[in-house]
Amino acid sequence: MSSEDKFALSLEDIPSETAVFPLSNSLLFPNAVQALHIFEPRYITMVENALQNHRCISMALLKPGYESDYYDSPEIYSTACLGRIIDQRRLSDNRFQIALQGVTAVDLNNELQDRNEFRTFAISARTFEGDLSSSQELSFRNQFYELLETYFYLQSGLKTDPKSLCADMSFAVLLDNLCFLIPLDTVHKMELLRCSRSSERCFLFQNFLELEIDKMKRLAKNSSSSSGGGPGPFYPRGGGSGGDPVVH
Repeated sequence: MSSEDKFALSLEDIPSETAVFPLSNSLLFPNAVQALHIFEPRYITMVENALQNHRCISMALLKPGYESDYYDSPEIYSTACLGRIIDQRRLSDNRFQIALQGVTAVDLNNELQDRNEFRTFAISARTFEGDLSSSQELSFRNQFYELLETYFYLQSGLKTDPKSLCADMSFAVLLDNLCFLIPLDTVHKMELLRCSRSSERCFLFQNFLELEIDKMKRLAKNSSSSSGGGPGPFYPRGGGSGGDPVVH
């Protein structure tokens, strides 16, 4: 039995309240796994409390302008992702390294005051419907593979084979992990998490990824023009300049 199976959580067992761990630049998605290094005293207490109970923490996204209120109660988006600790390691200086696996998107209904050093909210799971047929899922999967091959080629100059890398993933796991891993801006990430149907999440993700690819192509073209028309960093190994590609 894997650690993911051991600590699996059904939707019926979702707690009615959890600690909330807010970050400025990372948003967890269902089925994805976030590695976290916990060092602030209040969040060390948060992890200890979770491990003694249901092992659940909701990861939320800080709203812009949080810096001036970071150590108090800065504003966060009302949609978060419930995660469950599937692995943890306590370090010698009392810090934690944990792996948090996304379970489901949740609404943060109201904050429970004066209970802990960390923030705690009443939560409720958001409805999500897998509304695509198997043939529709296959069509989206193949479109994603093509887009990802282009995306990583523009990013690093290296050829990749997303199809073979992701072949063992179910469609739901693939989609959620792509939404989690591709570095879109936080507004787009929040739109994806708030989707209520897999078809909606697919269309949005495809659109956002196509926009990112267009942006990367424009940047590469401008960089090539400004440097006298030479090959950009996305050229394959052994291409025009004969040099190694730049890997970001």
